Amino acid sequence: MHYLRNLCLAIRSLGDEERPEILFVATSGAVAPALVGLADRVVEAPRGSEGLGLGQRLINRVHRRTRLSLPAETSTSRRLRAEGASVVFGCFDPGEGLRLPFVGWIPDFQHVRLAAMFAAEERGARDAQFRALAERAALVVLSSRDARADFEGFAPEHRDKARVLPFVASIPGAVYEADPAWVCRQYRLPERFFYLPNQFWKHKNHRLVLDALDILRDREPDVVVVCTGNSSDHRNPTYFGELLADISARGLRERMVVLGMVPSEHILPLMRQSVALLQPSLFEGWSTTVEEAKSLGKRAVLSDLVVHREQDPPRAAYFDRSSAEDLASVLSAVWRDAAPGPNLRLEAEARAAFTERQRGFGRMFARAVEEAADGRVARRS
Repeated sequence: MHYLRNLCLAIRSLGDEERPEILFVATSGAVAPALVGLADRVVEAPRGSEGLGLGQRLINRVHRRTRLSLPAETSTSRRLRAEGASVVFGCFDPGEGLRLPFVGWIPDFQHVRLAAMFAAEERGARDAQFRALAERAALVVLSSRDARADFEGFAPEHRDKARVLPFVASIPGAVYEADPAWVCRQYRLPERFFYLPNQFWKHKNHRLVLDALDILRDREPDVVVVCTGNSSDHRNPTYFGELLADISARGLRERMVVLGMVPSEHILPLMRQSVALLQPSLFEGWSTTVEEAKSLGKRAVLSDLVVHREQDPPRAAYFDRSSAEDLASVLSAVWRDAAPGPNLRLEAEARAAFTERQRGFGRMFARAVEEAADGRVARRS
């Protein structure tokens, strides 16, 4: 939802003469609340239709076994063509019944890079999904050069389809209208804290932060890290409980404050109020939180991932993602240097640069759509 919202806002930021029209396919009869109002038109999938990919498996099996020249077109595909659609964009294989060029998005290859964190069945399912998408797509959108390198290793026969489109996080104007210090009163937080807004998944590396805070117990006793995010991870269902138990056992509940899920409209004020964003992750495709920090003009403390350096937020500090001592040193240095709340100069610079950054994202996507549409006749009659 975050990605689609940022994409639609980027498209809508373009002038009428250069932006493509946006159609949503409402397969369940409604558009997700986060996306309401962002489409030019909403096309409801025909009642009882198989959608763009669901229900295609049986048709595809029959097609493969009988070697028919072309499987039946889906009712949704017919509806989209009747509505004047020229390209379909999505992150799942739409199936063989689509009669429009398809542009597919692959967020990342975490299951390849961190294979030990996935069950073999899930790795196989993701492999199959991504290979089908790469085969079907006219173009494959990746959000970073790092992800493109992974794609080229994963599906070298389709490397020419890859297009890098780094997304830009949109910040609602209302975020700037209030002093974000209200979040300290709302959640009974100290005025100064680092903010870590990640799901509580093992690869997000919360334990390294806990180890760093342990190291800083005497050196910087006032350093606080505030954590928000989803506590559920089907891959490691006991991880969150074990993390909370460890925080308590070390006596660090006041230093590593876990808020869990908070309303989405509280996340950006928490980021604005913080001393800096903290992103210790062991893997990212193109971090939404880092992009939000860039758009807000908020300093960031980042693990030394190639993709974090590729995102390159201003005045970022990097640390060895396997070293609690290195993280402790970086946290200490930033804590002593940065003040809580918005840095008005950095924020003004970020807001001034945002419009062109957002339009650049929209233009790159529009070019990819045009490229896919132009190849439609040659690709499929």
